[in-house]
Amino acid sequence: MMEIKVDTARLQELFKELSAKVQNTRPAMVAIAETLLESVQENFEVGGRPAWKPLSAARIAQRSKKHEVHGVIHAATWPGKILVEYGAQGGLLGTVSRRATNDTAIVGANAEYAGAMQAERPFLVVQNEDMEDAERILLKHLLK
Repeated sequence: MMEIKVDTARLQELFKELSAKVQNTRPAMVAIAETLLESVQENFEVGGRPAWKPLSAARIAQRSKKHEVHGVIHAATWPGKILVEYGAQGGLLGTVSRRATNDTAIVGANAEYAGAMQAERPFLVVQNEDMEDAERILLKHLLK
């Protein structure tokens, strides 16, 4: 009987490397969370994807003049962007953050009213291209 012997040492080494990368996906999850954060920030920039419903006439009137929030007087912020009344330093946009673990990529907002705004004007929306980017990031991590 004829036998063929194949040296599988290189394959075994590659398997060990791949196994180690699967065990530590945190670097990929950090990159995915950053991608998702940028996408959520883009949602604020363009007024939602899909587009948010317009502000009510009463809210436009309120934002069209100086107003007080938590004891601080603010200049008129209308015309302006919906949900971006105070920019990245305050308001809802200022509370959006990201974090990652070994097996999760998370983007969220910790403002008390974030849930109500998410229901009214969804801002934590993952776009199809975000999922494609996440897949590319994970594959790059596993294959490099």
